[in-house]
Amino acid sequence: MITHELVEKIEILDEVFGARAVKPLHNFLPKLSQYDELLKFDHNEIMKGTVVIRALAFLFKKYQEEAAQVAIDETINFTEKLAPYVNP
Repeated sequence: MITHELVEKIEILDEVFGARAVKPLHNFLPKLSQYDELLKFDHNEIMKGTVVIRALAFLFKKYQEEAAQVAIDETINFTEKLAPYVNP
């Protein structure tokens, strides 16, 4: 709940959780299986996801290896949840 409130206030999120915020932020992103077969997005879902992606990018840039280790050890299918937001 706290992470959800702070997702747009990245500096405060960082101050409170640091690299550990990667895990709860990951949980806000939908799985690929939750999209239709054409990966069509609802505009509101895209905007929610974009805010989370910005926060994750900030944390990965700042904490690098530590944030990556949280993603590897404490999340499931991290890359699967990022895939719809990748710009080819």
